[in-house]
Amino acid sequence: MCSSQNAPVREPLRTCVGCREKSTQRALCRLKLAAGTVVVDDKGSLPGRGAWIHPTSSCYDNAQKRHAFARAFKTQKANAEALGHWLIERGHMASTSHEGG
Repeated sequence: MCSSQNAPVREPLRTCVGCREKSTQRALCRLKLAAGTVVVDDKGSLPGRGAWIHPTSSCYDNAQKRHAFARAFKTQKANAEALGHWLIERGHMASTSHEGG
């Protein structure tokens, strides 16, 4: 007989649009496209397609250079300037490393 009581709890993995590394949801920020602007979905409750990113300047810069936001949201343009401001306000832009999952 199989017993699920002893099975380890596995957390879903998501891929960062900046560095393309897989990490747990806790290590990433969920993003959503709202009226052409990339916004952070803090609660993870906004409907529709989402994207995930490590809250670091290196992942943000890589995603910007690779046009990864537009690709992730399957649109022509995705303004991520507000995301950059959000990261700066929270002090994340000073960090350039992240812990993989």
